[in-house]
Amino acid sequence: MVNILVNDTNFDANWAYPSLNEYFTKDSKVVVVPFMHSDEYSSDEEEWDYYFKKGGKIYEKIVAPFKNYGIKEKNITFFHLFKDSSTALETLLNDADVLYLYASQSESMMQNIVDAGIGRLLVQFDGVMICNHAASHVLLEHFESPYEWEEEEIDGLGLLSDFALMSDYVEDVQHLRRLIRNIEEKGRAVFAFGKDGGVVIHHGHYELLGNAFTVSFDDLDAIYRAYEDAKSRYEYYGSNGLWDE
Repeated sequence: MVNILVNDTNFDANWAYPSLNEYFTKDSKVVVVPFMHSDEYSSDEEEWDYYFKKGGKIYEKIVAPFKNYGIKEKNITFFHLFKDSSTALETLLNDADVLYLYASQSESMMQNIVDAGIGRLLVQFDGVMICNHAASHVLLEHFESPYEWEEEEIDGLGLLSDFALMSDYVEDVQHLRRLIRNIEEKGRAVFAFGKDGGVVIHHGHYELLGNAFTVSFDDLDAIYRAYEDAKSRYEYYGSNGLWDE
């Protein structure tokens, strides 16, 4: 399996296209599995359709990058979490080259996977798996809650391990503090990237895309300096340590 972890649906942009183009052909068959989060979406069929059916609010945003790689729209199929069965998903995945997981919140997505009984199917998929910001975390053995007050980690699918992931990175107090915690307290290197970044993981090797970077114990001094700078900016400018643009 090839795992492509990105922040957003812009993985057809110049920072990604030259590296990812080799994983797609014009005949690639894509299965999209979008998950909903109750803080943004009602958990019912009508609301799912509003966002994800053809013509829906997010449908074109998801389909567009694949079309830019030359994939025909007729070869892109959406799995409907409220209409389709796990058996239907198994049939789709058996014929798919690419699986795209889209979510707005990792913890909610993991619960959806458990409730729908489709975790085994996702783990066993043997093609190219692309995950957006929230969906990427679910591939890990364990992942952090997005809420600062929740320190207990959440069990993921276990497809990837031995590192932490920060797929929403900006250099502010909150994110730098999370980098430090992962490295110091949990002993993990971290893959980090923002909107224009990602990482490809294939047979234990990785390729950084766009603004992605890795940090480990050897980088702690530099991270602490950045953290202190961000705190100073926050105290002076506000906005969690970022200058307003």
